[in-house]
Amino acid sequence: QTPELAGEVGPQGGVMVSLLPGALPSVSVMPVQRGSLDGEKLRALHDRARRMAAAVSARRETLLLIGRHIAEVQSAFFVGRQENIHPITRAEAAASLAMHPSTLGRTIAAKALLAGSKVYPLSMFFSRALNGPAGAMSPFDVQRRIREMIDQESADAPLADEGLSAQLNKEGVDIARRTVAKYRKCMRIPSSFGRKRRKAK
Repeated sequence: QTPELAGEVGPQGGVMVSLLPGALPSVSVMPVQRGSLDGEKLRALHDRARRMAAAVSARRETLLLIGRHIAEVQSAFFVGRQENIHPITRAEAAASLAMHPSTLGRTIAAKALLAGSKVYPLSMFFSRALNGPAGAMSPFDVQRRIREMIDQESADAPLADEGLSAQLNKEGVDIARRTVAKYRKCMRIPSSFGRKRRKAK
C-alpha cells in the first residue's frame, strides 16, 4: 500500500506528520477572472473547478489533521517507548477533532502512514478495545499475538481458531473464536487445515 502520510520523530522527541508529495491528487484552477469568461457554460465550468479544488484541498487538510491526531495519541508507539497501540474508536477521535465520524471514516479509507520503514494502514489506529491482562488492548496487538502463536505452533498440529481463542483467554484476553477467525483472515493466514497442508509440502 502506498502511504499518503509520513511520520518522523522530531528533535524534541515528538512525532511530526506530513503529507507525502504526489501521494494525493492535486487540482488547480487557471488564474482567470470569472467575469472575463465568455458564456454561462464556461463560467459554470469555472465554478465547478473551483469547488473541486476546494474539496480536494479540504480533504488533504482533514487527512493531515487526522494524521497528526494519530501521532499525538500513539506517540509512545511511534517513538518506541511501547509496542502496543492505544485503542481509540473512530467516534472518539472524531469527537476530539470536532468532525463527524463518517467524515473521518471516508478520509482514512485505504490511506496509510509511513513511519520508519513500515507502512501502517490508518484504519488500524481506530478500533474498539478488548479486555487484556494489562487492561485495554487494541485489535492490532491481539493480531500480533495470534501471529506469534501461529509462528511458534507445531507443523504437525497447527492451532485451530478455537485453540487460539482458548490460549488467548488463558492469557487474559477476552476474545471469541469467531473474532480470532476474523483477525486471522484479515492477516491472510490460512486455517489450521490449510497451514498443515502447506507445511507438509
